[in-house]
Amino acid sequence: MIVLIQLKSKKLRQRKQSPFLPPMIEGQYDRISYHSLAIGTNGFAEANLLGKGSFGSVYKCTFQDEETIVAVKVFNLEQSGSTRSFVAECEALRRVRHHCLIKIITCCSSINHQGQEFKALVLEYMRNGSLNDWLHKRSDMPAPGNTLSLEQRLDITVDIVDALDYLHNRCQPPIIAISSQATYFSQKT
Repeated sequence: MIVLIQLKSKKLRQRKQSPFLPPMIEGQYDRISYHSLAIGTNGFAEANLLGKGSFGSVYKCTFQDEETIVAVKVFNLEQSGSTRSFVAECEALRRVRHHCLIKIITCCSSINHQGQEFKALVLEYMRNGSLNDWLHKRSDMPAPGNTLSLEQRLDITVDIVDALDYLHNRCQPPIIAISSQATYFSQKT
């Protein structure tokens, strides 16, 4: 009876998973190919660029099924410390489970079409935009909605404090969030 329930639940999990994303195996993330990410971002086109940071750029990636959309953080490996940052983020994000923090789906450690080392994280795509998008609307981007009310801002503040408390006190081992930018928090409105 227990075996039957386990087999049924395994089939349901497999059916829900997108064929374009690799499955998670024994707590480890199976890697996705550079080719799949290049196709999904249209060759890492500027039109799909969501943002840039000190260690790399983040792109919107739409897979061939046109329903699976993810964010891809491509590390600039010429930047000192970026490889170390990639490994640290893979380890940290794989353990993090909080409704206000971006979830890692998988990673890519490969060679690009030019024969250069390529490292990227595949993250959940924030359809509602990041907190930064809501707080600081740019004129070149469509606004995700009306401005936030005082009550919404207070709710967000409480969520951020809860997320930081989770990272510092409830995550094992604790994660010290040095760079807690508004772009790292998802907006669930």
